[in-house]
Amino acid sequence: ERITRCYQENAGQACLLRDPETNDLYGIGMDDDGESFWGTMNGKLQGSFVGPQNITIIVSDGFGRSGSNQLLCSNLEMCNLETYSKVSSVGPSVGSVEGGSEMTIGGAWFDSTTQDVVVTVGGVECQKQGDVTDEGITCLTPPKPADRDHYPGNRGAYRDTWVYADAASMPALTDGPTGDPTEDREWSHSLSWEPQEEDQN
Repeated sequence: ERITRCYQENAGQACLLRDPETNDLYGIGMDDDGESFWGTMNGKLQGSFVGPQNITIIVSDGFGRSGSNQLLCSNLEMCNLETYSKVSSVGPSVGSVEGGSEMTIGGAWFDSTTQDVVVTVGGVECQKQGDVTDEGITCLTPPKPADRDHYPGNRGAYRDTWVYADAASMPALTDGPTGDPTEDREWSHSLSWEPQEEDQN
């Protein structure tokens, strides 16, 4: 048997399993040194579709369509993976707490989606959102919410960890860590920021 096709259902495009220039596989292997029925296969998505996606693999000799693990995606439906727009800049970095500041978000693939684009600042939807292009969005910021004590991040972040023998060996927080991280980098799908109470003394 062999893999005859791999494609992105939602985007309607092929998922490449081989490098078009070298014809080498991007990566494939079975778990437990080849003894397991489970394994991993790497592919390269095509196009710039943004949103939840399902990957379908067709195997020959009567095996047909593959099954796969799925996640609960942002549209509250099950999917294999989710692609996102690229945000490269947000400006200006300061504005009035009463709102009304024109904000510009720069990046890529903002209109490569079937979903409506919504911009929120501090969890509140932007006012009078302007035209959405593939590389930018403009809108007027809303007033600062008065009842929020945390602010959700984007879609996650990499987390590096440094471990020190004792407090005395730790660098000052303003200096940042030195050397390589002690543990492997981890990816967290979601993060939030909570403002710290200011010292009134």
